Amino acid sequence: LDFQDPLAMPPSKVLHLRNLPDTVTEFDIRSVVSAYAPVVRVLHLFRKGQAFVEFMSIEQAAAVLDACNDQPIMIGNRVVPAQYSNKEEISNTAPAAYGG
Repeated sequence: LDFQDPLAMPPSKVLHLRNLPDTVTEFDIRSVVSAYAPVVRVLHLFRKGQAFVEFMSIEQAAAVLDACNDQPIMIGNRVVPAQYSNKEEISNTAPAAYGG
C-alpha cells in the first residue's frame, strides 16, 4: 500500500516530512513547522532524515500542505517535502525513536 501515489494518501492530522538535514533537531522542526500551524507532537526519525508532525486537526494539516504548495518548507538549506502520513496520530510509546 505504501507504493501508491503519496498524494492519494487519505487526509490525516499527521504529516510525513522527508529530506531532513542530518544536523536538524526536533526543536528545528517544531520551530519551522509551527509557523504554519500549532504543532502537537513531533516524531523525528533522525537516522532516516524523516519526521512525523502531528497537528490538532486534519484541517490544520491540510492548511499546512496547501501553504507548502505556495512556499515549500525549508529546514536548513533543504526543501522538505510534506505529505499526509498513514498514521492517524503519533504514539508516545517509543521515546527511543525521538532524536534531537
